Order: sequence, then C-alpha cells, then structure tokens
Amino acid sequence: MRAIFSLICIFISSFLLSQNVVIEMHDIRNDNGKIRVAVFKSNNDFINQKPYYECFFEKAYIKKNKNLIKIELKPGTYAIAVLDDENNNGKMDYNIFGIPTEGFGFSNYYSTGLRRPHFDDFKFVVGHGETRVEVKLRYML
Repeated sequence: MRAIFSLICIFISSFLLSQNVVIEMHDIRNDNGKIRVAVFKSNNDFINQKPYYECFFEKAYIKKNKNLIKIELKPGTYAIAVLDDENNNGKMDYNIFGIPTEGFGFSNYYSTGLRRPHFDDFKFVVGHGETRVEVKLRYML
C-alpha cells in the first residue's frame, strides 16, 4: 500500500513540477546584443508588458546550441515574445515613425502585419514532458 501511495505521489508531483520548453529560434540577424525571452500567462499581462518569466541569452550561446534555448515552465498555457535587443538596452527601439528597429518574434506565430498579435495568436500549452515552440524573428528595417 505504501508503495502505491509513493507511486501516486511521484505521478502527481511530475505534473506539478516544471517541464522543459525548447524554443527553436530562426533568422537571428547578427551577433550584436542579447535575445530577450518574455513568457506571458494572459493577454492582459502581454498588453501591460508584465511577463510571468523573463530571461536573456547571449547570441553566441544560442548559435553554439544550434539556435535552441531551453527554459522550464510549470504545466499551463503560455505565450512567448522574443526581442533581439541588438543594443543591449533592455527594450524594443523604434524609429521616428514608430517602426521597430530591432527584431521580434512570437511562439509558433509569424507576425506579418503592423499590429501586435493577441495572446491567443501565439499561446501554447505546456503539459507533461518536453514542449517545443518555434520563433521566427522579424526585422522591419
């Protein structure tokens, strides 16, 4: 009986513990600056730029690892926004017309228009085991 209880606890805890999320990056323009990964749990958090989790990666690290980044998230629904912060100032830069001058991308979604996507456009579910998402960076200038 004790062994069954232990197995049930291990099974339940595996669903509550963090799972690997592998982010495959495409079309990084150059080696300047860092890649910023921001993870959001809702559209409201995305609109207000309040990420649930945020991390930065050196571009040399990403290229050495064949454009793969690994992070850990608990099971749930998330969306990832990526910034190619070429000048290392920690934010997206814009020209005088309001057009982004640095690259950006979203999980499993390629932005082709001028509007920001909605959370539902690029959300994904982390379940048990590894989750893979793809981010293709876009540079408007």
